[in-house]
Amino acid sequence: MSNQLTTKTESFSLTPRSLDEAMKYSEMLARSTIIPKYYQGKAADVLIAVQMGQELGLKPIQALQNIAVINGKPSIYGDACIALVKSHPAFEDIKEYFDDTTDTAHCEIKRKGQSWHKTSFSRKDAEKASLWGKQGPWTQYPKRMLQMRARGFNLRDSFPDALQGLIFAEEAQDYPVENVTPPNQSKAEMLANQLLSKVEAVEPINIEVAQVESRDFFEMVEELKELIVQKEIPGETVMKWLEKANAGCFEEMADDAIAKCLEYVKGK
Repeated sequence: MSNQLTTKTESFSLTPRSLDEAMKYSEMLARSTIIPKYYQGKAADVLIAVQMGQELGLKPIQALQNIAVINGKPSIYGDACIALVKSHPAFEDIKEYFDDTTDTAHCEIKRKGQSWHKTSFSRKDAEKASLWGKQGPWTQYPKRMLQMRARGFNLRDSFPDALQGLIFAEEAQDYPVENVTPPNQSKAEMLANQLLSKVEAVEPINIEVAQVESRDFFEMVEELKELIVQKEIPGETVMKWLEKANAGCFEEMADDAIAKCLEYVKGK
């Protein structure tokens, strides 16, 4: 009889294997501060994001870092989209380039066994869609936003099986905000929703705050909305922010303006 010890090495994984595990895991993550703020304290949202990520092939933490609900629509950040497509077995190649003479972003993608598929998005396209010059990323990173549109259209055309209908977060932020008030809302919550409706433009805001990465922008917006409700910031105050920023909702404000509003609310 052999006394030799056999060791079996198993990889460690937190991926839930049942609905009960998924619910407990979501509750645990919702209490964490390392996940994006728009998921903190929202176990149901965490569960849905983890499930969506699993269908896409993303691990739980990857899903929470790359899937966001923007203007009521689930979306995925551009870098995660391209990563999913490149890992697809049918992916062959991608080319992206920008024509400075026409302010046009081009994207070409080749799927195995198929010809190249090309999409473009120009400044004229952005102007027609009322995006060019819009407060926020379209003012701060116009070339990047054009690139994301051209890429997003192509990825969804060429690899719908990899993305399963999700749109880019960079595209979702341009959708109008739906002002829907659920039943039994508190006055503070109703006020927070009302503040997202369109207001008449007055003058641009003049705030000097260090720039932040675009990924942080959506997290700051969600944090600002939550703090407005928690600290019961007067509606008149927030309406002035929107008016001075020439914006109809927080998502249309510049990064530095959102940062300045957060600084004010946190000091209350």
